[in-house]
Amino acid sequence: MQRFVMLSLVMLGCATSLAAGPPDQGQEYIRPFPIVALPLDASEAHLAAAQELADALEIRLVTRASKNPVCCIWVEISNWTPNPGAPGYLIVNQPGGSIVIASNEAQLAIAVKRFQSSMGGTGKEARVPPGLLTNFPIVISKKPDDSSPTRP
Repeated sequence: MQRFVMLSLVMLGCATSLAAGPPDQGQEYIRPFPIVALPLDASEAHLAAAQELADALEIRLVTRASKNPVCCIWVEISNWTPNPGAPGYLIVNQPGGSIVIASNEAQLAIAVKRFQSSMGGTGKEARVPPGLLTNFPIVISKKPDDSSPTRP
């Protein structure tokens, strides 16, 4: 029953979010999706980071899932740190949801702080910039009006 309720809430949220349509080209911020989700096997520190993010956005539903339900703010620790290399995080915000992926718990804490500092407004009025936030170097990006990759 709990899975059905969670799935129903996610589907209702997806429909509500998509009904609003894509942001206008001039729009600088979007409302983050009102559900925070994380993997079933998340640690207590991982759950605490997800809860901190939810609290900053005044989101009440923080749930665990076997996979990313897509229409949510998905918070994940990837355990990906190349050697040689450095740990880091990626945050991608879109109108239908966000994803926060970090190499480890320390990077997740940094990512949550970055997510919070990128917000415009507070609580239920908070907005986030659509696009990518990361502490990894960015090598190739796309111009907003062109689908061809460009080098910075």
